[in-house]
Amino acid sequence: MEKSIVSQKTTRTVFLLGFMASGKSSYGRKAAKRLELPFIDLDDEIEKKMGMNIAELFQKQGEQSFRDIEFETLSNLLPQSGIISLGGGTVCNHNVWDLLKNHGLTVFLDMPFEKCLGRLRTSKKARPLAVNLENKEAIDRLHTLYEKRKENYHRADHKVDFPYDHKSLANSLSLWMKG
Repeated sequence: MEKSIVSQKTTRTVFLLGFMASGKSSYGRKAAKRLELPFIDLDDEIEKKMGMNIAELFQKQGEQSFRDIEFETLSNLLPQSGIISLGGGTVCNHNVWDLLKNHGLTVFLDMPFEKCLGRLRTSKKARPLAVNLENKEAIDRLHTLYEKRKENYHRADHKVDFPYDHKSLANSLSLWMKG
């Protein structure tokens, strides 16, 4: 007698997206460890590949060249199981969405602008689009960028509202990955 096999769809790749300093790398790395999954930071992969940090890459080659390199690097990583932290602007490239939707689950870490700004001000990481953050005009430009990018972030499969921590993030990711 044959048994009917019911397969449970599982997703082995989660893409974390959100604004700069929203915790994609820090919370994502801890959640991946908790779930015993590999963790990949797309910006780190680009820096290894190019032999320079993101700020230098922006300065030497410009944002459009960076976005092309970012897309190529992400394409070459897939398929890949685990949690992948995307750059803050990765999802503004509409070609990226096909890759994301075909290879995994997208999760938007929704941290308010003021919290991101505070984290950016204390971050040691150089971010080419977040400079001179004591200047009101620079902050206004950054806030405009935040608002502009939000429509792309809201295309994600799931959203996690701040406050979040790596334990609650890991629990949510585990549930969503099981379908």
